Amino acid sequence: MKKPFTLFILTVLCTLPLWAQAQNLRQVSVTGNGEALVDADIAIVHLAAQSQQRTSAAAKEEVDHQVNEVIATLESIGLTPDDLSAGQISLSPRYDYRNNRQEFAGYFASRSIQVEITDLDILNDFLDAALAQEIGNINQIEYRSSQEQEAKELARELAIEDSKEKAEYLAEAYGVDLGAIISISYQSNQSTPVIYQDTGVLRAESISQSSTGQYIPDQLSFTDRISVIFELDAE
Repeated sequence: MKKPFTLFILTVLCTLPLWAQAQNLRQVSVTGNGEALVDADIAIVHLAAQSQQRTSAAAKEEVDHQVNEVIATLESIGLTPDDLSAGQISLSPRYDYRNNRQEFAGYFASRSIQVEITDLDILNDFLDAALAQEIGNINQIEYRSSQEQEAKELARELAIEDSKEKAEYLAEAYGVDLGAIISISYQSNQSTPVIYQDTGVLRAESISQSSTGQYIPDQLSFTDRISVIFELDAE
């Protein structure tokens, strides 16, 4: 019974000097931030094909018709079906409740559609054509950049440089030399796509009647963040 207790005492005695040394270590902790701005050159339009009919077949047929209308709209402005991706169709029964009674209302069918437009000059043309084809709902317009990876790398480099400049400034201000790096804590890239409308559902007509040329953001922002602890060497 005495051996485990003795081992525990020895372990504590051996680690105390290291702990005490860490407490006396001179160090500075800084956080570097970087931001890279890049022009948006891609628009992803999120649409929804929806229909409620008395039969599931009729609801599916109407949704398929709406998808075909989107394809026709793409072709009318020089795009191809390859620029479109659609999710699986969803079918579910709907009921109305009247006088505490459940009455069958029909089948509701829906299918999400995404259209990627890499030429923002034809974005308005697509929205106008969608209105002309009486396409149902446009949920949101999301903006991206083909230079996203380059912007992320630049933001990271700027964050690293910012952390160095801050550490060097503080060390000089307090009359000490900047030493070796003790630890680095990195938070990955923070990038949020710019969304024209992210809540509710927009009718194609309401977008088409908006001021021309107001959909495209000036620039997209990519940010990065890194925290570094440097050792300080006293003169």
